[in-house]
Amino acid sequence: MTLIRAQRENLYIYLLSLIFSSVLWIARDVPSIIHLINTEGVSDLSRYYQFYQNNTWATLLTIEWNKGKLFYSIFYFFKSIGLSFELFLFIVLNLFYIVFAELVKSFFNTKSVYIIFLVYLVLTFWLNSAVLVALRQGVAMLLIALALRIFDRDQSIFLKVFILFLISGIHFSVVIFFPLILLLNFFKKKELFLEIAFYIALILYVFDLWNLIGREIILFLLDKGLYLGALEKINSSSSYVVGFSVYKMMAFLIPIVLFRVPLYLGYYRYVGAKLVYIIFLYISIIGMIFSGLPYHDRLFLYAWIFSPILLIGLFAFVHRKNSGYS
Repeated sequence: MTLIRAQRENLYIYLLSLIFSSVLWIARDVPSIIHLINTEGVSDLSRYYQFYQNNTWATLLTIEWNKGKLFYSIFYFFKSIGLSFELFLFIVLNLFYIVFAELVKSFFNTKSVYIIFLVYLVLTFWLNSAVLVALRQGVAMLLIALALRIFDRDQSIFLKVFILFLISGIHFSVVIFFPLILLLNFFKKKELFLEIAFYIALILYVFDLWNLIGREIILFLLDKGLYLGALEKINSSSSYVVGFSVYKMMAFLIPIVLFRVPLYLGYYRYVGAKLVYIIFLYISIIGMIFSGLPYHDRLFLYAWIFSPILLIGLFAFVHRKNSGYS
């Protein structure tokens, strides 16, 4: 009976992932985005599609590790076995839903279909950016989510660094996780230190004081020859909105508050999700530091993608109370 129940639980996770992936696919009309080429330019997905179609072994050899060599190698593999770009994209969407469902089940000890549904609902909002726009970064996020349990265990630090190094071959921006992994045990024991740093960074963010600091940091790193991707465009004349944003602030404040409420009420069952909370705080701080630069929200996205797990904290708490669990 236990095996049958477990299979039934996994079945609704898979079915819901297919339903949500299909609804997102249809609602966003993904095929039209993939093949979008008009006078205004091309979409990000259409660029990935063109590379997927034209990727060759010779092309792959010319790509540097910090420019996504591992990601385009995955492209090459999927294309070699006859899978279309559309199928690759759909698989990534489904994997996101399934991985996050398993994380929520593990962190909150819940099997509620309502909780999983709510996680999927919130996650769908962020997948629109993480997969349908910043696909390469989205795949890196998916791999980080898959590796969370390894990062959280007392595994060799060399193993964790090696995993991050591999993921950096997908999207080099994951290098921002290296300091976090090295200091993770400290942050687990001194969580208050990270929270204080977050609120100090938030105050500076609200008053738009990170603009000059972030630019100087980027210029310093560029002077040292470090590849920074889109953040290098510090002198971009585009209409990209930089600096303080109420909407962005609420996007990282609300998950933190809703996750902390059960803990303030003395409910400590969610200690397993502390790593996600630490990641969220840390990445939010990094994002605020570089908020004066174009594409800084790509840094925020590393935090926002995990917001469904934090947002679910209060709802899982209320659900367990209403269900008669303590």
